[in-house]
Amino acid sequence: MRWVRQAAGAAAILVGLGILVGEATAFSPGRAGKGDRLISLVEGELTDKGLAEHQFDLSTWDGASAQLQTETIPFLAARAGVDRQTFITRLRHDVPEVDAAVTTLPGALPFAHKILDNLAHQQENFQAAQDLPGPGLSLRAGWWLMLLTGLLVVALGLAVMLVDSVVPAVALVAVGAVLVAGPVAVGFNAKADKASDLLATLNFDREVAAKTRRFFEVTRDVLASVDTKIIPFTARIGNLDQAALLTETHQKFAHVTTALDHQTEIARRFEARVRIREAAVDSLNEVKKAPLRSLGWMTIAAGVVVLAAGFVAIASGRRKIRPGNDEALAG
Repeated sequence: MRWVRQAAGAAAILVGLGILVGEATAFSPGRAGKGDRLISLVEGELTDKGLAEHQFDLSTWDGASAQLQTETIPFLAARAGVDRQTFITRLRHDVPEVDAAVTTLPGALPFAHKILDNLAHQQENFQAAQDLPGPGLSLRAGWWLMLLTGLLVVALGLAVMLVDSVVPAVALVAVGAVLVAGPVAVGFNAKADKASDLLATLNFDREVAAKTRRFFEVTRDVLASVDTKIIPFTARIGNLDQAALLTETHQKFAHVTTALDHQTEIARRFEARVRIREAAVDSLNEVKKAPLRSLGWMTIAAGVVVLAAGFVAIASGRRKIRPGNDEALAG
């Protein structure tokens, strides 16, 4: 039955064209490349080492900032012989970094902790996203693989329609089986769900990136100003020995001293994190447009149709052969 074989080939062609259209639109090469870039940007942050460093850096700066405002500055006011409120007013005027910290950090620190907590909770989901579309395959490589698959299905569909051979039909069955079994074998759907959950919690828009940079710069600058501006200011208005006051302050306030001892490395790591958020804005917005949750099911559905088309083409070919065989036996 020639028309059955033609219909099977046409169905395969339609599926192949559907794959190609999907690859050109919802799952474009540019989107796949941005997905790979996004993964590479945040990969270091979401390792055990990256999360541990982030926790140390944030808790160190948080503890130092709190101690500076609630203990160190009142101590310095007393050492200078000035009442606390007058000292703070003059300090905020003479040291802009302190004024910026007083107005910015109360709201910024909870925000920074929220970001870290979310990253820690999303570590498993990131590992799943990193494994898409399959072990050892980048998203761009997966895009090329599906593109070639779409072209192959179209070519095999045409061959089924035009060539009186069982080979294209058998090849369709093989390709369809791979499309059905592949997503199941690599756990694609579960991983795509986790990747979608991860993307839903990431909000690296420009406002968040700017807020993160503001927190970083204010905290870095106010801690850097302790030895270079706050201590000299106190020594000047209190007529104190600056070196002795510096030593006394470092000995008395452990959180501030720890932050200053690690200032260079913490600032370097925070700068890298801020740049990641700034660089990830465009990639994240683009990747969020990809319908990851439906991709695996769409691939399986396409595989079922291709598989069925192959079996139908094989069956129709057998029906065509049987009458000839019967005549040969009768002769």
